[in-house]
Amino acid sequence: MNAARTIVHELAHQWFGNLVTPEWWTELWLNEGFASYMEYIGLNAWLSLASTLYFRNFFKSMYGVADFINNIRGCSVSSELCSAPCGSSVIRMMSSFLTENTFRKGLSKYLTEKAFKNAVQDDLWHHLTQQAHEDKTLDKDKTVKEIMDTWTLQMGFPVLNVTNNKNGKATLTQERFLLSKNASSSNTKDSYRWWIPITFASRENPNFNVTNPKLWMSPKESTKTIEIPKDGWVIFNNKQTGVYRVNYDDRNWEMIIDQLLIDHTVIDPINRAQIIDDAMTLAQAGLLPYETAFKLLSYLKKETEYVPWGTALDSLKYIKRMFQHTGGYGALREFSLSLILPIFEKLEFEEKENDNVLDKIKRVEILSRVCSLGYKPCVNLSVDLYKAWMENPDLSKISPNFKKFVFCIAIREGGFDEWKFSWDRYEKSNDGAEKNLLLNALGCSKKSWILNEYLNRGIKEGKGIRKQDSASVFKSLKDFLKKNKDGLLPAERAAQQALEKAENNLKWMDNYYQVILDWLNNNNFRNNI
Repeated sequence: MNAARTIVHELAHQWFGNLVTPEWWTELWLNEGFASYMEYIGLNAWLSLASTLYFRNFFKSMYGVADFINNIRGCSVSSELCSAPCGSSVIRMMSSFLTENTFRKGLSKYLTEKAFKNAVQDDLWHHLTQQAHEDKTLDKDKTVKEIMDTWTLQMGFPVLNVTNNKNGKATLTQERFLLSKNASSSNTKDSYRWWIPITFASRENPNFNVTNPKLWMSPKESTKTIEIPKDGWVIFNNKQTGVYRVNYDDRNWEMIIDQLLIDHTVIDPINRAQIIDDAMTLAQAGLLPYETAFKLLSYLKKETEYVPWGTALDSLKYIKRMFQHTGGYGALREFSLSLILPIFEKLEFEEKENDNVLDKIKRVEILSRVCSLGYKPCVNLSVDLYKAWMENPDLSKISPNFKKFVFCIAIREGGFDEWKFSWDRYEKSNDGAEKNLLLNALGCSKKSWILNEYLNRGIKEGKGIRKQDSASVFKSLKDFLKKNKDGLLPAERAAQQALEKAENNLKWMDNYYQVILDWLNNNNFRNNI
């Protein structure tokens, strides 16, 4: 799958990059955004899974496109990291509000007119606007430039706040979404406004397939009142086609949760994933009580689809990390296992020949998480597979899809022998992917003296770790980075970002740790030691 995506991505650069080249680095998102968007279009011709995989990755990259790159050094660090995922998201949003047919025709005219020339984003906006007005998919009083400049020329993206007025009307407001706030960001968030395409489904009409907006919220509107069904829940942003989060009033959240608990299949799988991601991220940002978010997660005991589960696992990773070394971890572990064991018990450790791609990905992610939670049956199977490999290094029975978590679990549960075996395999391997898996697994040891040796090998030449692999060694290791900063100049920016994250994590612990622990205890999830 990754190989196919890479091939499509690079093939797309024949048009977006080679045939039409950005005028300057500030337009780089046109190259990388379209190449990433085409990955999923290309895969869709091979598998009927493109939209599902797209949304899975979309939830991992919800940030703004417009952090323009004004120097070569900044570009080398952030071009693909920042431009591709968020760029493809706004491109997909354009395709939805213009309709795919109009979008393709306008894009074709842009590529033809700018062939073998340099282009800026306004050239694309011009051709898309002309086509949209011709096809009558965009009102004559709107232009693509007017809409899209709000998404590409300012930082971030919005959260749409929806208040159900209980009289067949809802009040909408928007603000810049900020995961963590400081004095500067809080003072400027009200100045950010977007053109937001409005779509929604309801209990009365649960049709999530309508992604072409009938309504817009403009930057000039501080509030907007729209008509909605009088009774039941409403869910905005059908199929997550818009690059924005949605927050609701308490009553609507409760109705959504009730629907998920009664029959979650009424809500589209992509929007179930959206609801999970929005609820957990809004809670992390202090915009929604964690009690609401955790109550929503309780429906997962009945969930079987990949995208909602993948999103939920991602959402819980942060809280797992924060609780890992606290007295409340046992309660969080019991809660997590209560959600995931029903689907774990339906899956088998061995892959089946008739598994499709999503079945394989789902199995890997579920097994990996259950093992990481220390569930003995899963841990024992991983350790046994690794020991069998140690006994016969030339005949590994570990599925390539399982290697990442099996290696890590075995080294975490083992001692120096297990660690040394992977280190020797790392030094001998000529396979770049295998070397990367082994290098990451080596950091899973719980023995501090082994980890110190591992870190030292990461910064000292001649110790066996390639320079390009060194960054993998230092993820999340704040204390070591501070003590050895003179040897880590190429990783200076990453180290600074890690320190900033550490400060935000401390604030999060002060604000939310006890809140979550109280909810867990009140719902009978406790440390079972």
